[in-house]
Amino acid sequence: MFRACPKCRCPLDAESAPSTCPGCGLVFAKYLAAQRGEPVRVAARNAVSQEDDAPSWERFLAVPPRVETWIVALRIALYAVFVAWGWRLWAMDIRTGEIGGSLTHAVNLVFHEAGHVLFWPLGNFLQIAGGTLMQWLMPVAALVALHHRNRDNFGASLALWWLAISVLDAAPYAYDALHPQLVLLGGRTGDDGAHDWIEMLGDLRLLAHAQRIGHLLHWAGFALLLLANAWGALVLRRQWRNRTSEPVRDEQP
Repeated sequence: MFRACPKCRCPLDAESAPSTCPGCGLVFAKYLAAQRGEPVRVAARNAVSQEDDAPSWERFLAVPPRVETWIVALRIALYAVFVAWGWRLWAMDIRTGEIGGSLTHAVNLVFHEAGHVLFWPLGNFLQIAGGTLMQWLMPVAALVALHHRNRDNFGASLALWWLAISVLDAAPYAYDALHPQLVLLGGRTGDDGAHDWIEMLGDLRLLAHAQRIGHLLHWAGFALLLLANAWGALVLRRQWRNRTSEPVRDEQP
């Protein structure tokens, strides 16, 4: 329909024929209807039809119509750091709980312990599970806020990276439940002190499968890491395409 958005001049992919501008959100059906002088009700109906045909994933790749070159370059460098960091964390041995000595574990531990307190009124099982749930819910909340409220898809991809690392962080803890060896926060192993996964899997009668569940979490974190990296790369590719050397102020997708 357009090679570039008539409003923000964002370049468009002719093959995908988007119904809305990925840069400024202009609905092309409404724009064309306004140019033709169609009634607002007809234009709105046509716009809804066009939006229904558009791929739902487009909003997850929306970027500002213009991004300063230095900002894109900085984000690319940051992306490279997070990619390397993520794969280093994934490669850590879940049998020894190697990830427990990482910076990300220290960050997740704060939310983990807070989860035990916040979920305390909901009963014993949820109080115990609340630690793991909280360290997963925090990156999910960040992802929703960055994508939905801030319209910052690159930031949202980093929040998904955080979720992936949080899942990886739980894998050694679950794996350890069958034959406890990890030294916990209180300085003892699960044989001598409280161990979340021993109690949770024991209540669910899944303790015998603890190591399999640990491996499952490890591979789930791997899948989320792949998704986060791919998302960030696609968003940065679009931002690089929209780069400009001119100053840009408060432009949103």
